[in-house]
Amino acid sequence: MRVKALNIIEIVFADDKDVKAAWKELYDQYCVTNPSPNDIKKRETATYKLLECIAVSLGYKNKITWETIQNAYLPQGMIEQLNNQEKISQLMLALLITMMSVSNQQVDNETANKKRTK
Repeated sequence: MRVKALNIIEIVFADDKDVKAAWKELYDQYCVTNPSPNDIKKRETATYKLLECIAVSLGYKNKITWETIQNAYLPQGMIEQLNNQEKISQLMLALLITMMSVSNQQVDNETANKKRTK
């Protein structure tokens, strides 16, 4: 859902240069590969700035504060689901690496056996 919302920003806010600039800044943060903790903090700040620009654009300048934006609701179940997905991804990667290593070792053994039999 979040991705869909981000992808329509340039359409919904086509005439608002501040929102589009804030979206570009956030997009640039999303493009950082292997983000460091500092990059993740920059991404979070860029997200808040985008939300602030959207709030101003929609006429909520004095009604929605920076504190309101930073204290968004995040259900515990969602946090647990994200953590579980991360663990599963890490386990799958470890399994894949192990399988590749075993496969490469088998190929090396077969190659060595063929050389011995010649």
